[in-house]
Amino acid sequence: MYSREIDTFLKVAETGSFNRAARELYLSVPSVVQQINLLERRLGVQLLVRSKRGVSLTPQGNAFQNGARKIVRLAEQTREEMLQAGNEYVCGIGIRYTAALVQRYWPRLQGRYPGVSIRFISFSDEPGWQGELPDFCESLAMSPQMRKNWNSPFIAGCEYLPVRPVAYCLAVPPAHPWTEREHIGIADLQNATIQSIYTGRVNDADRLREELLRRCPGLRIEDCQSYSQAAVETSRMRNLPIIVPQAWEFLFPGFVLLPGEWETHTTCGFLYRRDCRPQLLEILREIARLAAAEQA
Repeated sequence: MYSREIDTFLKVAETGSFNRAARELYLSVPSVVQQINLLERRLGVQLLVRSKRGVSLTPQGNAFQNGARKIVRLAEQTREEMLQAGNEYVCGIGIRYTAALVQRYWPRLQGRYPGVSIRFISFSDEPGWQGELPDFCESLAMSPQMRKNWNSPFIAGCEYLPVRPVAYCLAVPPAHPWTEREHIGIADLQNATIQSIYTGRVNDADRLREELLRRCPGLRIEDCQSYSQAAVETSRMRNLPIIVPQAWEFLFPGFVLLPGEWETHTTCGFLYRRDCRPQLLEILREIARLAAAEQA
């Protein structure tokens, strides 16, 4: 509703430091500096005095800080009034975020919530994202520590509601001999090399790695940085299977997803803003109830 450069300016003014502001906003320092420089060019005034000790406000910066705080308060008030009037909730979709649960269960609930609508937007959880942020999104399990360390202002400000269990599978590249199999046993992994998300990124994936290495000492697991297009192409080029949640099979076109004999699984659920309206949380819990009843 207003330029995010205002939020960045207020955080820099509050902390007196580009570095501290960048940490609290989950942005890089160059991105913070660039936003402030752009804001000053747009306004045609110098807002901050830079020094080796940090930054301080100029007289113009003091005046702008007072006005910026009013802008933020007005924007928050206006947003709340719009939500109360329109009852619209925004669901985010991205490379790691689908809308399968909402698309499946929301039509069954919509009649109970007249006037409520769900709008879908594309968004990114990468640092520096300047686009619209959603009210909620569908995601695999994220612990509080994971959300805190995700380096995303949206993710860090969310709670997680689990909905249903999701199995881990082995995504096998098209040229790999395992494509002829229907499942993977622990014995098949002896002396094999596979890939998994790097340790410390996803708690359930860490537990699965520990389980496989414990049950199959000859197995070698290489790290991949993320479940992304780059990971898909690397796996395809090197002909290395990769451990993935079954819910993300759409990321691996042409691969064969094989179930395994391991016990560890993850969950799929909703990330929702801590300050979301109670009605949205009620809807998400109703979707979780329908999904649980369907699996029972």
